[in-house]
Amino acid sequence: MRTWNCLRRRGPVTAIAAALVVLSVSGLTTLTASATQAKSTSTGTSKAPIVLGLSGAFNGSNGYVGNYAQQGLTLGMAQLNARGGVYGHKLTLRMASDNCDPGTAPSAAKKLISDNVTVIFGPNCSGATLVEMPLAKAAKTPLLESESTNAKITAESGVGGNPYTWRINASDSVIAKYCSTFIASKKTKSVSVIAENDEYGRGAAQFYSTDLPANGVKVLGTQYETPGQADYDPILSKIQAENAQAIVFVGEAEDLATLIEQMHAAGLAIPLYTRGALETEIFGELGKNVDLANGVFGCDYSFYGTDPSFDALYLKNYHTVAPEPSVSYYNLLQVMVQAMTLAGGVTSADVEAGLRKIDVKYSWGIAKFDSHNQAQSNVYITVAKNGVIHLLKEYLAA
Repeated sequence: MRTWNCLRRRGPVTAIAAALVVLSVSGLTTLTASATQAKSTSTGTSKAPIVLGLSGAFNGSNGYVGNYAQQGLTLGMAQLNARGGVYGHKLTLRMASDNCDPGTAPSAAKKLISDNVTVIFGPNCSGATLVEMPLAKAAKTPLLESESTNAKITAESGVGGNPYTWRINASDSVIAKYCSTFIASKKTKSVSVIAENDEYGRGAAQFYSTDLPANGVKVLGTQYETPGQADYDPILSKIQAENAQAIVFVGEAEDLATLIEQMHAAGLAIPLYTRGALETEIFGELGKNVDLANGVFGCDYSFYGTDPSFDALYLKNYHTVAPEPSVSYYNLLQVMVQAMTLAGGVTSADVEAGLRKIDVKYSWGIAKFDSHNQAQSNVYITVAKNGVIHLLKEYLAA
């Protein structure tokens, strides 16, 4: 996990997914909704629905993430079902709450597996994803991921031992690589790292500790915080004593807002680079002090505005700007449908077979999986200014 930046973006967009919009497969052939419908309406008899599973956080501090994910899937499924479904099979959704908690996640995965879902759309949090992966493998149920970023997910997937986990978003190793390059380009000589004390934060921090020095930036130290932490003064005092030129923060939006306010109160006016935290939610958290976020940088695998057609669809249905998880899971649904189309069927085995063949450009990168079942994702560098998050630079998937 995680980020859901919500701002305007320049540039062209490539739509995704057969049975929904025109797609480019390997840059050569296209599949359309009408072509899929022609294959799916051979008889007038009703067909069993395709049951999809969503493991996510739907309550508590992370509850909005799972709810946004559900909205993206619901919109995509409604479009597909209006066109006759996939090969005549309508899509339906089952949900199970994992609370972004490795302790709760196994029961969520077991519930979805017992519901005989065709795929599990994976958790929003890395710790939950990592503990659900072995269960999905044992059940031979594809676990599709578009949010969790821990590099272990890639290492353990495909030839790493788990052929049933597939990820379309960039891992922390890729994000850190480009973020470190950008930080170095700002002539930064030293940084201190603050990271969330969980699989997400620890997993990301390890890469900054190596990638930044490789780019000539000294890492003075890494300190860990607890999500929801109210007092950053001890951490900031240490950073001031270290005389760091910048801070790299790996965490959540609400914690970033607290950190920004306390940096201002302490008179610590140094650049702040964030991973997974520069979201529009921080502006609401800062309220009338929104300008305190001016100049804060973000590094992530997503940026609002990459799919204007979905943005318009979301706005029409929910009357607000599309948050990142909604776009993320909408993308993931389209990749699944394209895999089914390539395989010529709608079972779990068909999804697996299709994912091994897929080669599709979509709004955040290229859905073409390597031997570890990892797709190629863009990385975006953003900056906050006057309550708006602007795109500064994008590193495009090859």
